[in-house]
Amino acid sequence: MKYELKKLLSLRFYLIFLLFLVVSNGVLAYLYTPADRPFQAALQVIFSDYEKDPAAYDRGYDSYLSAKTLAVEQQIQALEKGEDPEKYAFRDPVTLYPESGYTDGELYASLYARKGYPEELLTRLEAVIQTAEQNLQVVTDPYRRTYLARLIENYRPMMALPVSTAYLNGWDTFLEYEGTGYFLMAFILVSAMLLASTDREEDTESLLFSTAKGHRGILLQKIFALLLLSVTGTLLLEVSALAGIAFRTPLDGSNAFLQSFSSFALCPYPIYVYEAVFLRVLLRIAVSFSFGTLLLLLARVLPNRFMFMVVSAGSIALQLWWEHPDVASVGSPGETLNLFALLSGEGLLTRYTAVNLFGACVPVAWAIPALLAGVMFLSSCLLFLLWRKRSVRPRRKRRRITFCYIPKTLAG
Repeated sequence: MKYELKKLLSLRFYLIFLLFLVVSNGVLAYLYTPADRPFQAALQVIFSDYEKDPAAYDRGYDSYLSAKTLAVEQQIQALEKGEDPEKYAFRDPVTLYPESGYTDGELYASLYARKGYPEELLTRLEAVIQTAEQNLQVVTDPYRRTYLARLIENYRPMMALPVSTAYLNGWDTFLEYEGTGYFLMAFILVSAMLLASTDREEDTESLLFSTAKGHRGILLQKIFALLLLSVTGTLLLEVSALAGIAFRTPLDGSNAFLQSFSSFALCPYPIYVYEAVFLRVLLRIAVSFSFGTLLLLLARVLPNRFMFMVVSAGSIALQLWWEHPDVASVGSPGETLNLFALLSGEGLLTRYTAVNLFGACVPVAWAIPALLAGVMFLSSCLLFLLWRKRSVRPRRKRRRITFCYIPKTLAG
């Protein structure tokens, strides 16, 4: 494995390419994040102060709402009297935190929207369950009936989930950001291509196969090197994305339930934010490694790098086409178990999903590990057979030599 890694790291192009991906991912994550650090910093203060004296803030908010209601009533009366209503227009005060520059309405709205979030979540969950129960009475398709029943079964316990009402920010942006998956795809594609083709193009493959390790040892070294590259590439890209987001907005709420963020309100798994981040990192490592073994096989079969890039680009286009909602049907494996969709992480934590496998409703939590293990196992077996075939030299037929006795008189 040291030889394989040293071979890649000695290529200046490879190191520059990796640096480019890491920096580009951080910049893209920065641009993807809303530029609201000053406002979020003000919210951190108001949430902290609210916990010290909630009653004082409640009284202040009631006074604010009363003043706003009074202004509207005065405007209506002014219209009835034929006066200019703008004289009585409500002027949103900047008294709560004047040093921040934000109005009381902006700060109060964010604070009390967060405090009222559990009721909003219950309303959403109840609507989902009721809709599923209504559809279950009219749907006859076996897959859809099983899907709806499991949806109800998963979401009903979520109504008792103690979601947080504290200040939360940033982690939902990190989990929604999909750029890391696509940059990781490009990194694994180039890594697999170089691991498979460099020895062949430099004419050192036959020499490596003649060593004590042989083709089996060389193959295992390449696969282990690919695993290490998958882990390293995933971690570097995830850290760069996190740094880009943290540079533009504060990160807070990693110890809250994922459902505490409105973007993940319908996540069917009762997990904390830090657990969701950890599981997504593991998923990306597993997907990039299994996808990499498939690319490693592809790079061995095709004659040169140009053909490899053409076929890989076509494969990417096909996968993205499968993922498109106009093509994929409900529960389609092509949409849910798409390797590129798994790398991007889109939709896996935002709602309950299942796969329609010949009419059987298979939860994604079962289907994903089975798919990745199957892809990796099949690719490894085919790679082993391919390397064995190319490393075994054809036996040359030996010329048979026949000895015969020649008498001395004839030999002369």
